[in-house]
Amino acid sequence: MSRASRAVTPFETTNVGNGMADDYEMGNKPYGAAFNTARAHVAEGVDGDDDLVATMPKAGGSVPEGYPTRRRKIDSRDSVASSVSSSAAPATGNILDRLARHKREKMISAQGRLNPCTHATTHPDKDPENTTPDAGSPKRQFLLALPLLAIMGGFIAIVCLGAGRFHESEYGIGWRALSHAQPFAMTLVGDPTVVSTKLVLPPWEEQAIDYSTGVYEMMPTQGYRRRLASLNAAHKRLGQMLAMPYASSRSLLSSSKVEIDATSLPVLQIFVCQNLTGAASPADFTPIAPASTCGYKADASVDCVITQKNVVRVDASLPCYIVVRILAPSSASEPELTASVYIEPTQMGTFGLYKEWIALCIVGLVLLGIAFEVFNRTWVAFCGAFMMTGLLMIANITPDLHTVLSWLDFGTLGLLFGMMVIVGQLQRTGVFEVMCAMCLRASKGNLLYLTLYLCLITAFLSAWLDNVTTVLLMIPMTTAVFHAMDRDPVPLLIAQAMLSNVGGTMTMIGDPPNIIIGNELRNTIGFIDFLENLAPGVLIAIPFALLTLVLLFKKELTGRVDDFDRIIGIVDKAKIKDWALFWNCIFVVGGVVLGFLLHPIHHLNPAWIALVGALVLVLRVERHDAHAVLHAVEWDMLLFFAGMFIMVEGAMELGLIRKIAAFLTLIIDTAPVASQQIAAIEVILWFSAIFSALLDNIPYTITMVPVIETLAASNPNLSLPVLAWALAFGACLGGNGTLIGASANIVTVGLAEKDGHHISFVKWLYAGVPVMVVTVAVANVYMLVRYGI
Repeated sequence: MSRASRAVTPFETTNVGNGMADDYEMGNKPYGAAFNTARAHVAEGVDGDDDLVATMPKAGGSVPEGYPTRRRKIDSRDSVASSVSSSAAPATGNILDRLARHKREKMISAQGRLNPCTHATTHPDKDPENTTPDAGSPKRQFLLALPLLAIMGGFIAIVCLGAGRFHESEYGIGWRALSHAQPFAMTLVGDPTVVSTKLVLPPWEEQAIDYSTGVYEMMPTQGYRRRLASLNAAHKRLGQMLAMPYASSRSLLSSSKVEIDATSLPVLQIFVCQNLTGAASPADFTPIAPASTCGYKADASVDCVITQKNVVRVDASLPCYIVVRILAPSSASEPELTASVYIEPTQMGTFGLYKEWIALCIVGLVLLGIAFEVFNRTWVAFCGAFMMTGLLMIANITPDLHTVLSWLDFGTLGLLFGMMVIVGQLQRTGVFEVMCAMCLRASKGNLLYLTLYLCLITAFLSAWLDNVTTVLLMIPMTTAVFHAMDRDPVPLLIAQAMLSNVGGTMTMIGDPPNIIIGNELRNTIGFIDFLENLAPGVLIAIPFALLTLVLLFKKELTGRVDDFDRIIGIVDKAKIKDWALFWNCIFVVGGVVLGFLLHPIHHLNPAWIALVGALVLVLRVERHDAHAVLHAVEWDMLLFFAGMFIMVEGAMELGLIRKIAAFLTLIIDTAPVASQQIAAIEVILWFSAIFSALLDNIPYTITMVPVIETLAASNPNLSLPVLAWALAFGACLGGNGTLIGASANIVTVGLAEKDGHHISFVKWLYAGVPVMVVTVAVANVYMLVRYGI
């Protein structure tokens, strides 16, 4: 019996949604004010209308004033299944009926149910007749709230007691000019057990000076637009600048002695000392701890953090000093060399001996909080960020708000925001429902074929777009397909996210770690090198990853689709709902994708392209309604990313990641000389995979690039490109291990929850660890065969 001819008994509890709208359009109009209210909610897209329930009279009747309401628990998935599989009631509705129901499940369980007749919110676990919560006595609630007063009071007390540490230094106050005769020296007051010194060295070529006039020369990165008249003479330098933009790099330092020759760039030496001999210059003071060094680069700034531990005063009556001096010979043709450097020393006392371990404990607590879902993962990330910044304060490293905000990866956040806005507009066109029909018809009712199609498309797109953009485009289509079949899409969503990480490993622009490696080592490896060296390994790993996922989710990803012909009859009715918006979206998406593909030419951060595309689109289609546009942005996801970025960068400031890198360097250096290349491949590949699964792979990659540069420069048995490929394979493939291992994972989980499908940390771990181990093992064998044997 069709919906139009279905009899509605008096006071029957009826699901109000798009199916109800179909009844209204087909003749059952006199439902009264109650239906009009529910219809308005559906039209406005109110979350939770899946369980909007109303008591409806017979067709043609009216709603009696004050009539009683009888409720029952409605499972939207059961109603969808019954509409498909029941032979007595052939489906005549639109696929949007099902999509609307599934989309609102999560909000239903969290917010309760709204009765459109009474506009009252109720909860399924409470008496429907008593919707007012038990507030308890005011005195009891006051006592229960007292811990919050204690927490806020403690926070204010800590802020007041530590007022001396909360200060924002004047901008640029740490910049110094060093020379042989005038080194930097600062007295250390108090316990010198652990002293950490942060150095920022600008690119050396930007300090070039015309010694005949004493005037600094303008280098290619400075004001080249003002020198258009001289472009003919400088076109080669300008082209070099456009091809190789400057970038910052972190440096892991060793305390070994550095030999300086007349052709090398200057090197800074840092040491803690006392004036035991009565020397006149700080450069001649007696070191009481091993010295460390940090060298300039020709075309990139260098960020060094030097930590000197277990410093003991030789003479307790004399003060200690931190001294930074320049090590470089003065040639006959140049006056005494002068260099600029940013210096920020910090005394940590005995606490500095344990700061890395405490930071590791905080990271572990955050991972456990996310795994066991103690709170929403966004709040867990924020707790981790605040605990890490509190630990920095204890270590006398109190960052100001500007510094903390600089730890955010605005490239990732901007890319997510822009693509969320674009995809939100694209969803309104109905294109994902049309693509859903095409995928279902191509699969011919075989779930395995459907899985292979969607996963391979995702892997291919991730190689040429970035994996975050790919999942933002693919996940809505996958969700639409599985909602049409009334199946749980979570297994395939997990599979697609993992294939996006695997496919993104293939090219320089496919995954953020590859972008970092390519930019930092641009003088050594290029875009084509990524394809030649990584693509074969990825193409071998993809079948193994798919096989692993199909075996893990055999029940969900294999077999035949029930009532396939009936479902095809439903989805084939899907069509583009707004052709004007569709073509606007297609042109903008095409421009954005083209901009991503041309990244090796323009080197512009993909976030700019996504943001410009989003702005152009909304100015065209929604220039007066910002709320409707921003409703598509997953703000909790962006805040989760922000909290994780701050926590991980705080751990980096405390030296946790540098300690990990130093440990890996020690393992490689202790291996036999003949097998150091193999040892380096094994150590960097597997440890990178493990740490990328536990931490965000972006800051880990930033830290490890200078490490592999130092290893290759100091050991002739090691090849820098080979170490770079091992790092790329480990950082990208290791991101599959946990839910927080890669940005694409978090985006997938957020989009799934938006549609009412929860993916827990443990469920991701169930598939993530096997896929990570299998793909990394395949990459390991590939690298040993190609480079190590």
